Amino acid sequence: MLIRSRPAASRQRGVTLIEILTALAVLTIGLLGLAGLQAIGLRSQHSAYLKTQAALAAQDILERMRANSAALAGGYAIDSLASVAPADCETASCTPTQMQSFDLWEWKKVLARLPGGDGAISINDNQVTITVHWLEHCREGATPMAFSVHTQL
Repeated sequence: MLIRSRPAASRQRGVTLIEILTALAVLTIGLLGLAGLQAIGLRSQHSAYLKTQAALAAQDILERMRANSAALAGGYAIDSLASVAPADCETASCTPTQMQSFDLWEWKKVLARLPGGDGAISINDNQVTITVHWLEHCREGATPMAFSVHTQL
């Protein structure tokens, strides 16, 4: 008696479908991981952007202070920009004190581009500390951030 065996193709029915589904599952997990990395990269890039804007704002007010003699008298020292009133030195000549108010007003407008942006300046002799505050938004909510520059006028 001859024993017939089934052909090889008939014993492996559905194996190709399982292989395709497994490959699809692996590909899906890989793409989800890639999307997560993209989201983390975007958050990090936005954080770096905000820190760069804070550094540029600090450099801006520092250069304005160096250009104005009122800075050495401590006229730029301020705890918060909330009380800074508008000033206009673009169309008229200003005294150094008026220029100080104008510079702080312009700095306040620059810091308004940062979420929750505010700034402080402390002057001790010729030593200046410029601090820029902003809010970093993340999953947990808003995290207060600060960037400080210490220099000499």
